[in-house]
Amino acid sequence: MEVKTCPNCNAEIRTGLIKQNLLITDNRVRAVNDLLAINTGGLCDKCYNELDNKIRILKKNHTDFINNYIHLVPVITTHTPFGWSYKPLGIVTGQSVTGTGVISEFTSGFTDFFGQQSGSFIRKIAAGEQMCLAQLRLKAVKMGGHAVIATDIDYGELGSIKGMIMVCAAGTAIELSDLSILGEKQKLIAELREKSIFLDKYSNYFTL
Repeated sequence: MEVKTCPNCNAEIRTGLIKQNLLITDNRVRAVNDLLAINTGGLCDKCYNELDNKIRILKKNHTDFINNYIHLVPVITTHTPFGWSYKPLGIVTGQSVTGTGVISEFTSGFTDFFGQQSGSFIRKIAAGEQMCLAQLRLKAVKMGGHAVIATDIDYGELGSIKGMIMVCAAGTAIELSDLSILGEKQKLIAELREKSIFLDKYSNYFTL
């Protein structure tokens, strides 16, 4: 039976070279329902575009939230934190590779000669560390964890002539038994997990 109106917004389904309003594929409808936690029987181009815009706004808001609060997930080097009761969830890792740049290499030659610090290199290493730690935190949260323990950070160079700076980090994601340790962070870490799950679903959204 030919569908003449959209099951969701009742708009007319029509074809044409100039104006058309077609039904969206079932796979895309299921993806929209899943992302927005709704239950539509079908979507047309018109109402889909409105919902798609809503999804894009949610994606931006979720990404901003994670960027702003992911640092609240504890990452420590201690293997057995005093007073913590927890369940290990698995190893989490993070990697960062950054080009040193011609200017950085040139100025580092002078600083090495005079025995000084290379500010450019230090900034790049620090940025690599933060990127790696953010990866550890996000992976731990996605696993249902609340913190990362036994964290180790390693450094190295890639390339024969100081071409790239490599920073690697690894730790163990854990699920805390007593969430009071987190204090006010508890709710925010739970939200981080929910929003990271949404973004994982979103990453597959356009493949359907």
